[in-house]
Amino acid sequence: MVRKLIFALAWVGIFIISLGGIYLGIIPEYFYNVDFYGYAFRGALIGLSTIYLLLAIEKLLSNFEKPKDYEIQTENGKLTVSSSSVNNLVKEIVGSSPDIKNIRPSNKIKRKKLFITVKVDAYTDSEISKNILDLQSQIKDYVFEYLGVEVENVEVKVSKLVKRKAASGFRSERGDE
Repeated sequence: MVRKLIFALAWVGIFIISLGGIYLGIIPEYFYNVDFYGYAFRGALIGLSTIYLLLAIEKLLSNFEKPKDYEIQTENGKLTVSSSSVNNLVKEIVGSSPDIKNIRPSNKIKRKKLFITVKVDAYTDSEISKNILDLQSQIKDYVFEYLGVEVENVEVKVSKLVKRKAASGFRSERGDE
């Protein structure tokens, strides 16, 4: 984390220096002690400062992007697994549980490790804690088995507890259902 902060501060410094270089190249009259050797030097200064400015902007913006795909280097090349593939597999796994509904999976990559979060609604007539523990281990195992991606952490959040609807056993007075 400290390395990233130092790296970001260095690029901010390059950004500020490049702005100063562009300003100095365009308006040198405000700096009386600087002797410019002509338009060629000023043009080179402006060009170089512009290149550094664009590099600093690109680098600063790319630091704030989150990777959307999980990449694994194998002996045969690079394997890329999309975030939506992981989410679809998690929906399939959790959807097979009869005690869970409204599955909303998401995942993120931090420090080249995959973290999965699943928000669900659970039925109140089941053992919720046991079912959640089973789901966590199933998700971790299935994602590794089917996609070859090691999952660092699986977090299941129960956002709502729901009662099951009772089977309709209503009979009319005539005896038909």
